[in-house]
Amino acid sequence: PPPPQQQQPRPAHGDSLDSGQLRGLLAVSNQQQVQRQRDALAAAAGSPAAATTDYTPLLRPDDRDGAHLRSSYAATFADFFGLRPCPSEAGHCDRFPGGSVTPDTLPPCDVSVLNASRLAELAVGALPSRRAGFVGIGGGGSDPVCDLAGASARLLASCVREPVHPSLMHELSKSFFLHALIRLVHLDDPLGYAVYRRVSLMYLAQIAANAGPASDQADGEQASCLLACVSYHDSSAYASRGGDEGNAPDVEGRVPAALGRDRDRTAAGAAGPAMASLGHNRTWFQGVPCVYVSSDSPAEARLADALAYLVRSSADRSRRSDEDGEGKEGARAPTRSRSGRDSRPSLKRKFLDDARRERATTNGSSDRVPLGPTERAAMDRPDLRFDAVLEGAGRIAGAPAGPLGGPPPRLADHALLLRAVRCISDDGGGDGDGAAARAAVEASRGMAGLCSSRPSDPVARAVGRNLALSLARRIG
Repeated sequence: PPPPQQQQPRPAHGDSLDSGQLRGLLAVSNQQQVQRQRDALAAAAGSPAAATTDYTPLLRPDDRDGAHLRSSYAATFADFFGLRPCPSEAGHCDRFPGGSVTPDTLPPCDVSVLNASRLAELAVGALPSRRAGFVGIGGGGSDPVCDLAGASARLLASCVREPVHPSLMHELSKSFFLHALIRLVHLDDPLGYAVYRRVSLMYLAQIAANAGPASDQADGEQASCLLACVSYHDSSAYASRGGDEGNAPDVEGRVPAALGRDRDRTAAGAAGPAMASLGHNRTWFQGVPCVYVSSDSPAEARLADALAYLVRSSADRSRRSDEDGEGKEGARAPTRSRSGRDSRPSLKRKFLDDARRERATTNGSSDRVPLGPTERAAMDRPDLRFDAVLEGAGRIAGAPAGPLGGPPPRLADHALLLRAVRCISDDGGGDGDGAAARAAVEASRGMAGLCSSRPSDPVARAVGRNLALSLARRIG
């Protein structure tokens, strides 16, 4: 895209938010127990200049506290999805050839986007340790996550008055999703998560709309990483609500209707940011895991999307199993193996049974709940069956690295999660030598360390809990 100063006047985007709408979003919460944090974030009507001044030291590359938070953000969040850190003003200007743009010539709106994104990253970096007292409004007793998020929100409120330069659309979308993440894991506010997620996708969809032959390939890769990040966190909400959109927070009317209305569309032909505009992704990502099936996406993003798909598939099968089990508990009572352990059908067998039943549903011989997009994807494409995705993701994560083999260090967490999912899916499969039980014990130990190093990861926590339950059944 042309340099920022050559875009006067800038073309307006129909789905842009004004500052008044954004201030309304910042106050969205119905959780009484987070009143103080909500008030801190709702202070977005304040001065953006004050927010920048208060946290200017943290944005400097030589600031010790800022460096700690940036390192924490990368290690506990960004590196898992392959997300690059937000550049400084000088780093952003380096993207434009010939020194045509300098930090002094950047429009104030673009500066606000950059600083808002960097402050949101620091807020996420503060999530694991909850470090207080290094700097902030309210002194040492303040909540650094909410202080930093509130400062970022004030800048976002100032920069949405006019469209940003297309080269910053990714940073704007990422900023809103980082705020969604804070709502989800720090404030326990699912409604706030849904609202900020929707706004993030609104801007992410514009990356696809503005893409052209000259688009930066790195921007496309980063868009895929952000999509995988959204899909990964969506899967936690999907599983907790059994894939029932009727149980999800209702955000219709709170934000512009930026996503498609056609809920029957499939993601089979969508790729990259276009996935954000699909109608069936309005509440959470579902259907074909577009980032995983794209060989052009970074390995981290593909694996995160594959894990999200596996979580959604497990939730769908659990729901179907509950439907089939109603009134049939006696007929489905588990038997005892020679070792005295319950012998339960494996998830693989459950999935094959579900597949046969779903074919009957498709032919009109059953009155069960219609198939969801994720279930239809598994029915239509053999490569998207649960075991096939687990195997394919394992090949991506398990590519030997160095003479000792094993997954590359940057994919070690993904490989561990995949091993844990495999142990859970093999629960009850039964092997006489106890190899599966030993593998489950090893994976459980690894998951304990992973959950400790990534305390804000809802999927890792859920997988760890289910693995612990599976292991208890094995040894009980």
